[in-house]
Amino acid sequence: MNWGSFASVMVASVLISMAVVRALTKALNESLETAVAVAGRVTEGDLTLSIESVSNNEIGKLMSALKQMTERLSLLISGAQRSGVLVTRSATQIAESGRQLEGGMREQVAATTQTAATASQIAATAKELAVTMEEVTDVSQSTTAAAANSQSNLSQMEANIRQLMEATEEIAIRL
Repeated sequence: MNWGSFASVMVASVLISMAVVRALTKALNESLETAVAVAGRVTEGDLTLSIESVSNNEIGKLMSALKQMTERLSLLISGAQRSGVLVTRSATQIAESGRQLEGGMREQVAATTQTAATASQIAATAKELAVTMEEVTDVSQSTTAAAANSQSNLSQMEANIRQLMEATEEIAIRL
């Protein structure tokens, strides 16, 4: 073989190797750019993107891992949203219960206030009744004393009338 043919084969081999390396590098760069773009969108919160892995190399494994991560994050966020809705419902129910308790407490305070006012009126009436009872007692004692005095006077009057009758009979016998 001659040196010219050998050099041609070598140049052709180097050119083909460079083309293959360039094609592989280009494919690898495109796959890496896609993976970086997907990771960037996930970082920004976009979990709706569709990730497809077409190769079994490291880039393909990275894309599959990104896909699984996105799916799990979506499930986690959905669960958190459902929990948030449940917490909101619970908070609403607790607030409603609080309003009902507040209404009940207001009614109880009003009833207690009314009971206190009624108790004050009863106390005032009881004081008035006690004063009236004292007055009745005084009048009763006065009446009892007057009745006793009247009875004594009646007894005295009866005695006087008997004496008058006896004296009148004696006068009538003498006349």
